Amino acid sequence: GAYVESDKLVLWIGGVKVAAQGRLLTDALAEAGTAMKAREFGVRLDLRLGKSTATILTCDLSYDYVRINAEYTT
Repeated sequence: GAYVESDKLVLWIGGVKVAAQGRLLTDALAEAGTAMKAREFGVRLDLRLGKSTATILTCDLSYDYVRINAEYTT
């Protein structure tokens, strides 16, 4: 139910712009992939619909992360 205009949004991964004006910037994907191999990287999404902001922090949810945490809790 959220209102989004896909042709306005801009998406960066690790400081690399990967989407803008409603399209994926395929030439930037390799550089973004390299950025994602870092221990930490940022993902920024600008909906260009106002001045509000939000920050979300997350962590590694890979198979090994889940397996390791499941082993000591079960």
